[in-house]
Amino acid sequence: MGDPIYKEGGIQNGLSNLGFYFPQLSLFPLLETLNYANLQAYFSIILPMGIFNVIGSLQNIESAEASGDSFDTKTSLLVNGLGTLAGTAFGSPFPTTIYIGHPGWKALGAKHSYSMLSGVFMTVVSLFGLMGLIQALIPVEAGMAIVLWIGIIITSQAFQAIPKHHSPAVVVGLLPAFAGWAVLIIQNVFLFLDGKLQGILQELGANKEIHFSLSDIPTHLPFLPYALGGVLSLSQGFLITSMIWAAMVVFILEREWWKASLWAVIAAVLSTVGWIHAYELKGNAILNRFTEIANWDFPIAYLSLATLFLFVKFLGSKEKADPADH
Repeated sequence: MGDPIYKEGGIQNGLSNLGFYFPQLSLFPLLETLNYANLQAYFSIILPMGIFNVIGSLQNIESAEASGDSFDTKTSLLVNGLGTLAGTAFGSPFPTTIYIGHPGWKALGAKHSYSMLSGVFMTVVSLFGLMGLIQALIPVEAGMAIVLWIGIIITSQAFQAIPKHHSPAVVVGLLPAFAGWAVLIIQNVFLFLDGKLQGILQELGANKEIHFSLSDIPTHLPFLPYALGGVLSLSQGFLITSMIWAAMVVFILEREWWKASLWAVIAAVLSTVGWIHAYELKGNAILNRFTEIANWDFPIAYLSLATLFLFVKFLGSKEKADPADH
């Protein structure tokens, strides 16, 4: 049995936090954190989060356009960035982003007032400390239903808004995201088991500290029953990998071998510097690994693909030029 949905004392704790919390400008604490030491320590988080936010916003704008609503990209990203900077000035660690699920909200009849009401609601919640009470009354599981529904809608749109023969590209583009989901599950299992182990050791009065960690397992050991290294590599930078793989498949389907080769070269470069596929295990933490040469395996694989695409292009051109074949 897991923990109960409604935790004992949750409502009382939520009520105790009620009050008026006026926003506080946090420019000086912000400036104190902007130093080389912090940048070096957290760059592996800052960079992928920034890339994820920008690419996600662009995809949401594209999703809205596929639904029949066109928004200016430059203006949308500018307002998005200004919102993030404004929140940062008041101590918020969360970036604003262009909201996902435009087709779903449109199907519900939501218009611009929906966004305005959402903003008003969150402002009231923040000003009066209502979040703790809301969390006590409404379990997270209840909110997941709408997130799941939006996921279904935008996944359906990915198949509906493209030519039918491009559907394999959508499927291939989903594979890195599935790997990210699988890694999240695996990581949480290890975290849970490690926590249980610490509890058992404490009950036994053991003085020695023992941990059950992902980093203790050889990445090439087939224990899942597949090896851990493959799914870990595919999960790193999965948003970028999904776009690259989908683009390659589209151009393969269209027999545009030069463009497919170009995307393979882009993937080779990104995997070389660690933007995709590179990782480092520390305990149960999976860290990004940005470096000059993160590994050779994936760059060689992608360059081999690029070469193969060019070879196919060459063979196709040779066949067209040979009159004996016609």
